[in-house]
Amino acid sequence: MRLKWLGVLITVLLFGCASNGPKEDEQAAEEAPAVEEVAQVDVAAADPEPEVSAPAEEAVAESEPAVEAESADAEVVALDEEVVAADPGPNVVNLSSAGWLGGLNLSQEQLAAIKKAVEKSFVLKIDQIAPCSEDRLGCEVRAAREWVYDGERHRNIVVNVHTVGHASNTVYQINGEWPQVVTQ
Repeated sequence: MRLKWLGVLITVLLFGCASNGPKEDEQAAEEAPAVEEVAQVDVAAADPEPEVSAPAEEAVAESEPAVEAESADAEVVALDEEVVAADPGPNVVNLSSAGWLGGLNLSQEQLAAIKKAVEKSFVLKIDQIAPCSEDRLGCEVRAAREWVYDGERHRNIVVNVHTVGHASNTVYQINGEWPQVVTQ
């Protein structure tokens, strides 16, 4: 009895199913060929590709490269426009971008409050909290670190929206000015 259950257990572990006896195995064997026959009929019923005359092929070949070149140029222009729209410049922080808070579901009011707090964090002392909500600790922004590299000040800004998410990014001054903060 134990050997039979051991065999069933090994079968289940190896093949993911257990056989309930020879009747079920016979039914499975009878159903499998029917599926294969249907697949063979579908393949045989498929229409062959229509034949195209040689002059028609040449005419199509001559017209296609021009269309492909035009669409390729249009794609490059479209990609260039996307890059310009996605990268507003080195001295702009977009809080709605994926690198900041773009993945969080925040309202425009919340983003406006966070924008003000981020701007305050540029001048506050390190680890001093700038609240961005009426609730205590509901939303806070702080500058975690500051360092100078190549004569420019850098700050790591941390935004924490309680129960929603957080972001941490580095901003830096260019010619002594902190970046502009936008929410678009």
